[in-house]
Amino acid sequence: MTGIETALTRFCVSPKRGSKEFSDWIKQDDTSAFLSANARGPEILIYAVLDHVYLQTVTVPANRLEAANLTDLREWELMQDKWSLNYSFGGTDSKVWLEPPFASEKCNVFREAEQLIYCRSFAGLDDEKTYYELLQKFAHIFELHYVQHRKSYCRLDENGNLEDVVRILDLKHLCAVGSGTAIVMQRRVLDEYLLAGGRVAVRAFDFTRFDSNSIEGWGDERVEKHEEDAEFSYRLTVEPGSGSYMRGIQLIRPLETISQYHDRLTRRDDSREYASFVAQDWKNRVIREISCAPGATANYFTKSDSPYETTPAFFRPEVLTKYKSDPSKYTLEERSISCRGAWSLRTYDINEAGQVHTYLVYLRDLPYAEQLYWKAFNEEPKAPLSKRAIGTDFEGQFWA
Repeated sequence: MTGIETALTRFCVSPKRGSKEFSDWIKQDDTSAFLSANARGPEILIYAVLDHVYLQTVTVPANRLEAANLTDLREWELMQDKWSLNYSFGGTDSKVWLEPPFASEKCNVFREAEQLIYCRSFAGLDDEKTYYELLQKFAHIFELHYVQHRKSYCRLDENGNLEDVVRILDLKHLCAVGSGTAIVMQRRVLDEYLLAGGRVAVRAFDFTRFDSNSIEGWGDERVEKHEEDAEFSYRLTVEPGSGSYMRGIQLIRPLETISQYHDRLTRRDDSREYASFVAQDWKNRVIREISCAPGATANYFTKSDSPYETTPAFFRPEVLTKYKSDPSKYTLEERSISCRGAWSLRTYDINEAGQVHTYLVYLRDLPYAEQLYWKAFNEEPKAPLSKRAIGTDFEGQFWA
C-alpha cells in the first residue's frame, strides 16, 4: 500500500465515536499536512471520490490567477464537469452554443479552467459503467495510452517498458456504498505540463469526517477556522464529539522555473552514461576495451588516434535470446533489433564462429541499461566479421 493509499484509508476509516482517537480524527490536523507533503512527492493525488473525501484538480492560466482572490477560489463548485450543447429560444434571438464545463462558476478564473480527469458513465457498457478519461491534450503531449490490465495511462520508457504516469486506484473497500476511486499522477510530468502551458494547478477539496453509523446532524457548537496563505485557502468547521468538514483549495505551482527546466533538458544528453566494450580496434591494430561514448571514437574524416566509430565489438550468441523470447516487446529482424519504438540497433550480424557483432557507433544509441546487457556477453573476436557485413557495410554491396 502506497503512502497515498495509507493516508486516504486513515481519512476514510472512522474511529469509534466518543473515543480520544475520534476526537483527534475530526480535528483534521493531518489533512493540510498530507496535501502539502503530497504536492511535493513523486506522485500527486489529482482526483478522489470516497465516503469522506472529494478532491478534483483543474489547471488555470497563471496570469489570471495572479489577480484572483483566494477566498473566491474557495467557493468552487466544479460539478458540471463536461462539455454540453446549449440553446435558448427567443424568436430571432434563438441561439445554440457549445458550453465548456465550468462556464457557470462564480469565480471567473474557474471559467477558464481545464480539468485533468473526466469521470464518465455509460449504461451501455457490459461491465463497469463508470470510467475515467484523461484530458486528451495532456495524453497527446506525453504519449499516454490507457492500459486496461494496469489501470493506468502509460507510456514507454527508454528501455521499452511500460511506465505508469497516471494510475487509477480502486478503493471501493473504503466506501460503505458504491465505488471509491483515487487517481494519482507523476508530479514531474504535471510540472512539465504546467511550465509549458503557463498554468497553475488548483486542487479543490472537501474532507468531511463523521461516524456514519451514529451521525445525528450538526448542532450549534461548531468552531470555525479559516486558513489562507500562498498555498492554501480553506475553511475548517469542527463540532466537538460529532464531526468536521474542511473545504478549500490548494495551489500547485511548478517546483522548478522555466530556466531550470530548460537547463535540465539541455543537460540530459550531456549526463548520459556509456559502457565500454572489448572491441577490435583495426585502426590501431589492437584488441582493447573502448568506450562507445561520443568523443571516444572518430569518423573516417577526422584526424586522430581514436578508434573508428565503426570499430566492431563481438558477443556470445546468447545475447539474442532475450529478443527472441519476447516478440511482443522486441522486433528481431535478420540484421536489426528494435524495441517497440523506444530504441533500435541499426545493424548486427553473425560471423563464422557464431559470434554476434555490431559497431560501437550503434551500441552508443542504446539506453545505458541495454548497453550493460550487451556488455555482459562481450568477448574478444574468435573470427573476422561476416562476409555479408564486410560486403554491405564497407564495400557498398547489395546482399540478397
